[in-house]
Amino acid sequence: MYKASRSIGKGNWPDQVEEDGPKEFVVLTRQFNKMNPQVQGLLSNRTTLLAGITHDLRTPLTQINLALSMLPNHGGDIDLMNSVQDDLDSINTLISDTLNISLELTQETKKSANIVDEINSTVAVLITPQSTIKLTLPASNNCSEILYPMAFKRILTNLITNAIRYGKGEIQVVLDCNNTQTSVHIDDNGPGIPKEYEEEIFRPFYRLEKSRNSDTGGSGLGLAIVRQLANSHNWIATLSPRKNGGTRVTVVIKL
Repeated sequence: MYKASRSIGKGNWPDQVEEDGPKEFVVLTRQFNKMNPQVQGLLSNRTTLLAGITHDLRTPLTQINLALSMLPNHGGDIDLMNSVQDDLDSINTLISDTLNISLELTQETKKSANIVDEINSTVAVLITPQSTIKLTLPASNNCSEILYPMAFKRILTNLITNAIRYGKGEIQVVLDCNNTQTSVHIDDNGPGIPKEYEEEIFRPFYRLEKSRNSDTGGSGLGLAIVRQLANSHNWIATLSPRKNGGTRVTVVIKL
C-alpha cells in the first residue's frame, strides 16, 4: 500500500491493493481500495466540468466578436475596439488551452516521436523572425521516444515561454538522450529563482512577482501545469539555479 499511496501522490492511479495480513491492515487496505476510485471519479468529474464550462463560454464570446465586427466605424473608437479585441483573443486562447490541457491529462495516447522534431516545431511557433531572443537548439540526432506528444509540447511551450518572459534574451535547450532516459533542459540567464522558492513556484497561481501585472508575469499557472502533466505521465520536472546565473528547468522522461 506504501507504493500505491506514493503513486497517488504523484497523480497516478494504482491497481487495487491486495487485502491480506493482520485484521487492522486488511481494514485499512479495504478502505484505501474503496477511496481510490472515488477520488479518481471526483477528479475526472472536475476535469469534465471544467472542460464543459470552457466549451460553453465560446458561444457568447463568438457572439461578442461578431457584434464588434458589425459595429460601423469601429464603434467610434479604434483604440478601444482594438483593446477589447485583444482581451477577447486572450480569453479565447485561455479557453483553447484549458480544453487542450484537459485532453492531454485524460485522453491522449502514447506514440513514437522524435524529440528534436518536437522541440523544433514547438520553438517555430514561439520564436518569430523579429524576435530579439537568441535560442540555441540541440543538434539534430536520432532521439525517439514513446511518449505523449501533446503533453510534451505543452510542457515545452510553457517552459520556453517562461524563459522568454523572464530571461535576458538568450535561451538554450539542451537534450540528453541515452538508453535509460531522455532529459530536456531549458536554460535562461535571467535573475534566477531563490532556492527556497524552487518548489513553491510549481504551485498553482504562485508568482514571485506579486502585482499580477500581465506585463511582468503570467497567470501563475504555467509551471503548475508543467508539474501536473509531468506527474500524470510519470515524468519528472525540476528547477535548479545555473552556476553563472539564471535558471535551468529539466524534464526527465524515463524509459
